Amino acid sequence: MRGRAAAPTSEGRRERKKRELRDRIYQSARKLFLRRGFEATTVEQIADAADVAQATFFNHFSGKNAVLAEMTREVSARLQELVAEQIPRRVSAQEKIRAFGERAAEEIEASLGVARDVLLELLSTSSRPGEAFAYLAT
Repeated sequence: MRGRAAAPTSEGRRERKKRELRDRIYQSARKLFLRRGFEATTVEQIADAADVAQATFFNHFSGKNAVLAEMTREVSARLQELVAEQIPRRVSAQEKIRAFGERAAEEIEASLGVARDVLLELLSTSSRPGEAFAYLAT
């Protein structure tokens, strides 16, 4: 799916460096999840790939599940964007659904190694019947 949005330009040097380090850790984890799979990736491997100590990893994330949760929020946001793209189209609901499904499938295909784990994380949110998933709440 897509990368994250840029941070506000008013942040100071310290905040920028902290954000950049967190993003480096996140991107390293993301690449490892895609290459090795979520279960086979360890925090040690993520820290090594990001060239940080494990303690630094834990300063930014509580564990690899926290990285997966962030990825899940990104996927959810992207799916909402894809839905929003279809709403104004002057075609049938069936055509909108088909177009949404095709676009989502194309983007998910690029991240098959993690797609299952992201989907399971999304579905494991604590929502009740008739309520929106927590990740989809606005």
